[in-house]
Amino acid sequence: MKRLGCALLFLVFVPLGFAKLTMEQIEMLANFSHASEEYPDLSFEEVALKLLGSEPFKPTPNGKEFEKECREVFNRERKPWGKPN
Repeated sequence: MKRLGCALLFLVFVPLGFAKLTMEQIEMLANFSHASEEYPDLSFEEVALKLLGSEPFKPTPNGKEFEKECREVFNRERKPWGKPN
């Protein structure tokens, strides 16, 4: 069942431009989305530490892209619903 969920995430996120990320990183994007609501008092950096450990984003091109995408998902979920961007 978990594999099916991963495949569905892959089908959703890859067409949206996330093709450079690994399957594991795409799964973590969903975790950032949920964590932004679960921990409303924590900053992005604090949530990253909580979810990914002491070195959440590697200083590589892929790591920087992953951080950028996580930050975008996190910020998007923190915006009030119904208001224009």
